[in-house]
Amino acid sequence: WVAYNLWRYVYFGDLTPNTAYAQGIEAGGWLERFGDSWELDSTKPYLIIFVKQGIYILAAALPLLYFARYNRPALLLFAVIGCIIIAGGLSPFFFGEARLDLARTTTHLAVFVVLGLGLIIYQIKSRRIKNRKLLLGIASALALGVVGVVAFNIYGIPRYYMCCGVYEFDQMRQQFDGLAEREELPRPTVMISDLGVHSWHKHFNVVDMGRLGSPITSKLHHSEVLHPISNYLLDYAAPDFIISKLACVHYQIVLAHPEFGRRYRAADASAMEFVPNSCHPNDVNLPRIWIRADIMQTSESAERKLIDRLSSNLSTDALRRELASCQSTAGNNCVYVARTAYRFLPEFRDAGLVDELNEVFSASRTRDYDLYLINGYRDGQAHQRAIEFIVNPGLPGSGGTNP
Repeated sequence: WVAYNLWRYVYFGDLTPNTAYAQGIEAGGWLERFGDSWELDSTKPYLIIFVKQGIYILAAALPLLYFARYNRPALLLFAVIGCIIIAGGLSPFFFGEARLDLARTTTHLAVFVVLGLGLIIYQIKSRRIKNRKLLLGIASALALGVVGVVAFNIYGIPRYYMCCGVYEFDQMRQQFDGLAEREELPRPTVMISDLGVHSWHKHFNVVDMGRLGSPITSKLHHSEVLHPISNYLLDYAAPDFIISKLACVHYQIVLAHPEFGRRYRAADASAMEFVPNSCHPNDVNLPRIWIRADIMQTSESAERKLIDRLSSNLSTDALRRELASCQSTAGNNCVYVARTAYRFLPEFRDAGLVDELNEVFSASRTRDYDLYLINGYRDGQAHQRAIEFIVNPGLPGSGGTNP
């Protein structure tokens, strides 16, 4: 256990899982959450888990323990199974309800329900039973009751869409691929609540607003003020493509940014070009995708020119010259140089040029964030330094001031 957690800390840079940050779970706050959960609704989480994971089947079989043979190993195993099931049932009170579906996070309990049933049956078969008719009658009554509850659970409760089928995400991936081809843009950065489809195909860099695959978005999202996460998204990560539906969900930290209207355009030229004061995720008048103006093929921006140069000739010298030129003017936002290097990071890694990239960005005004992009895949602490710089720009040793 110690070795595993040491590995987790080295690899992820944190002992707390990213999912805990994403859902706002803080160690030490469980007693307060436990009390709040009882006040709000003390039965709903239990009932969902109790029914969905079939715990009622094991509960119905408990009277059969009267006929079971008792020994220390069997009692210990049954106690372990019971503790795991109880812990799973209490999890919503300790950690809060899952964002998408409560039953999804407790599916492992079904396995222990089956193990518990198997243990009871095995212990019954191992003992000579005198009153077999009584046992048969009790077992038959329990079986009929369980069949009735299972039937009601299957046919009496309406099915619901649990969220996030692969088809919709894959359709979006194909649209992103089409936009990238149209703009001749290598490895675009996309802002999406990703469940694996986009990251699996390796065509994109993903800013995950689902906050499960991105330690920066998960940790900044629960900041007391909106500025850090909003500035990170628009000034640092600067996604090339943003889905309108997702932008509406996160309106205050995306569309409400004062620079959004200047920096982004509707990917569909026939769609509206202005940014609404408010919007609904299902608003049909919104463009489906926003595209960042500076990376469009027709753009004359320094970032687009640098992308084109590296596309034709991968070179750290081009990055060094661009960074020096950009930083020669005070106040320039030069993060685009590191973003462009990150866009071609797999190629730089294959060419063995990562150390040269570190040398280039060691002189950057935004060094901590830039080096996070370059070394995040091998340095678990890199994102922590990047977050500190984003929240507190101009920290000593961070390379300078906020762009």
